Amino acid sequence: MKRLFSFFRNDLFFSISLLLAIIAVTLGRFSIQDINIKVIATLGGLMLIISGLDSTGILSYFGQVLVKKSLTLRQLIRYWPAPSF
Repeated sequence: MKRLFSFFRNDLFFSISLLLAIIAVTLGRFSIQDINIKVIATLGGLMLIISGLDSTGILSYFGQVLVKKSLTLRQLIRYWPAPSF
């Protein structure tokens, strides 16, 4: 129980998201047909991929390369979305 409480206290973003989801489900109209399993599975897969890339340090490396490559904040903002394409 102590470990669970520690998890929710340390991961504030997840805790707030969970609280808002519970409020939305209890106060709003909710139907089981509203859940799209394909979208949830795709988002879960993307989160696993990003987590794997983050644990290897590749995301930090690319972030450092972008910061070194840009001389001004304007260039950094211009280079930032480029890896998306």
